Amino acid sequence: MRVGIGVPHYGPDSSAATIGRFGTEAEDLGYASLWVLERTLRPRGAVKTSATTSAVLPASFSRVFAPIETLAYIAAITKRISLGTSVLDALLHPPASLARRVATLDNLCSGRVLLGLGQGWMPEEYVAAGVPPARRGAGFEEYIEALRACWAPDPVSFDGRFFVIPESDLGPKPIQPGGPPIYIGAMAGPAIDRAGRIADGFNPDGLDLDHFVPTWEALRAQIDRYQSAVLAAGRPTGDARVLVRANVHLADVDGVEGSPLSGTPREICDGIHRLADWGVDEAFIDMSMHSAPIATQLRVMHDLRSRLGDSFFAT
Repeated sequence: MRVGIGVPHYGPDSSAATIGRFGTEAEDLGYASLWVLERTLRPRGAVKTSATTSAVLPASFSRVFAPIETLAYIAAITKRISLGTSVLDALLHPPASLARRVATLDNLCSGRVLLGLGQGWMPEEYVAAGVPPARRGAGFEEYIEALRACWAPDPVSFDGRFFVIPESDLGPKPIQPGGPPIYIGAMAGPAIDRAGRIADGFNPDGLDLDHFVPTWEALRAQIDRYQSAVLAAGRPTGDARVLVRANVHLADVDGVEGSPLSGTPREICDGIHRLADWGVDEAFIDMSMHSAPIATQLRVMHDLRSRLGDSFFAT
């Protein structure tokens, strides 16, 4: 199993200097991948998280460096480490535009992009982007078709229900043949089933939709459903790649209640071994969601490398 790390490109301490240092040190330590998220805005009040629940979003979402631009900066100062999005809110961007931006990044980093995509879930962000929420679902599935069409040989064209791309030349094409692997981030059952049909991989975070908190039980259920959906679609089991995102709460002592991979460095390592036993292909920890100081994140990143040993890292 590969181990990656979330870039501290959001939160009160985010800066070009911290992003750059984090990127180069993660690569030097042998981490497999660096990950960024997308958040267009943070509403001041509570937002609706399900049919019955609402929540105030983390304060760290008040300051978020744009994801693709952040990875382009990291691409310029690294050579090996994979660069991933977890996730881009695809429907907030025209597919032809996003296809070109991702292809540009893939060229700039010599084919190291891993593309995590989601539908986006926050109504306020749809309003700000001027996109109707009705495009979720079938519109997201068609979006991925349009994205892949843009990466095919020219001339490019696409004529769908939601998206139309006139016959055109559209370049550059990604370095990776057919485009970067697409990992779909999903929580609800039908969305997970869609990932099993059309994605190169699945990017769960184990969020329990009834309580809007991640749990080990919800994570296992999401992974099992995805793998079942891959089989039901008649796809090879090797296509069922699973990349787990863990938004960790750090702790100084063992035994503190938390989400998957949360706790002390020892407990985080125990969780990584647990995911490896489940057959997960890759996991990464993000410490910025709950505003861990940059110095703490760097210390934990080094500590995990020491505790886990070479079997989880590039040497």
